[in-house]
Amino acid sequence: MDFTKYISLLHRKTLFFSRADLLGDPYEGSISRKNKELYPIIYRTYSLDMRERMSSITKGAVQWTYVNCWYMNEHESNAMWVSTNTDKSVVIQSTYKKLNNCLSSATINPDEYLGGINLGVVNYVNYKNYFVPEGNIFSPFMHKRQEFDYEKELRALIHELPPEINNSRNYGIPNKKRGVSIDVNVDALIEAVYTNPLADIWFTDLVKSVSQKYGFELNIEQSSMVKPPCF
Repeated sequence: MDFTKYISLLHRKTLFFSRADLLGDPYEGSISRKNKELYPIIYRTYSLDMRERMSSITKGAVQWTYVNCWYMNEHESNAMWVSTNTDKSVVIQSTYKKLNNCLSSATINPDEYLGGINLGVVNYVNYKNYFVPEGNIFSPFMHKRQEFDYEKELRALIHELPPEINNSRNYGIPNKKRGVSIDVNVDALIEAVYTNPLADIWFTDLVKSVSQKYGFELNIEQSSMVKPPCF
C-alpha cells in the first residue's frame, strides 16, 4: 500500500474494503463461459425472464460487494512492489489467523450486510472451461482468471444488501459508496512492516517515526530485496 493508506490505517484503525467494480478487473464477480454454456441445461425449468433476472443480479452484485485484498506467500513479490506504482510504499505482514481473528471480532450490521465478513483464498481458473460454483453470492468473487495467479490473493469480502423496492432488493440502484471501512485491532493484526526496496533510507525512518507518533511500536525495516547481489 502507498504511504497515505498506511497512515490512514494507523489513524482510523480500520481496514478499507473497496467496491469490487472499482478494482480494475472487469471479470470481478462474473461467472465463466462454461456457466453460461450450461445455463439452458441447469436452469431448463426457469423462464427466460427468470434467467435474465439472475444474470442481472449477478452483474449488479459487483457494485454492492466490497473487497480487502492480501498477497499470501512466504516471501515478498517484486510484482507486488511494482503494482504499488510508487517507491513510497509499505507492506503489512500478518498471518491468516491474525487477520481472521481481527475480522471475526469486527461488528457489522446483519440487516445491512449479508453473511458477515467472508475470508478465503482466491481460486485461479480457466474461464473457458471451468464451472464457477453457484448458489453463493460470494463464489464469483473467490474466482479469478488464471492469468492473475501471480497475485496469490487472500481476500476478505463483504456484501451490502441494496435498497428494497416493492419488497425486493434492487441491484440496479447505483451504489454511491466507493467502499466501507471496518474497525480492526491494528496491534493484533500487524506482525511487521516493510518499506519499498527502492525507497531512500529516510523513508523507512519516517515510517518508524509516524508509527510511533500514533502509539504503535512495530517491527519496521526495509525490504530484504534492497540487499546487494554477490558476484
